[in-house]
Amino acid sequence: KYRGMAALRVGCSGAGGIRVGFNFPSGATFAGGIIGNTSSITVQALFSSGAFTSGTAGSTAFNTNASASGLIILDFYLETGASTGNIEIIARAGTAPQTSTIYAGLSTMRLERIDA
Repeated sequence: KYRGMAALRVGCSGAGGIRVGFNFPSGATFAGGIIGNTSSITVQALFSSGAFTSGTAGSTAFNTNASASGLIILDFYLETGASTGNIEIIARAGTAPQTSTIYAGLSTMRLERIDA
């Protein structure tokens, strides 16, 4: 069992924004939430736990201000059970052919093992 949190500083070259999601092992129990800015610093969006499919970025686009950076917070719980594998945060441009960026030096992720 694992609990994780990530704070991602993101940017996008256009107004389509950035969509995020997770890759996690097949058969794993996964729950989480994503919150971030949409069109401006004062407009937030929440992408709820019921909508996660492994390997698929969510339909909610964050940081839809062209050429401006924003912050996305991801909070999640993962129980692998008999499954093994990795957990990855995935990101996609909200609209092709835009470029979406996660600024590694300004982002952080924490994963903590929880004893049963």
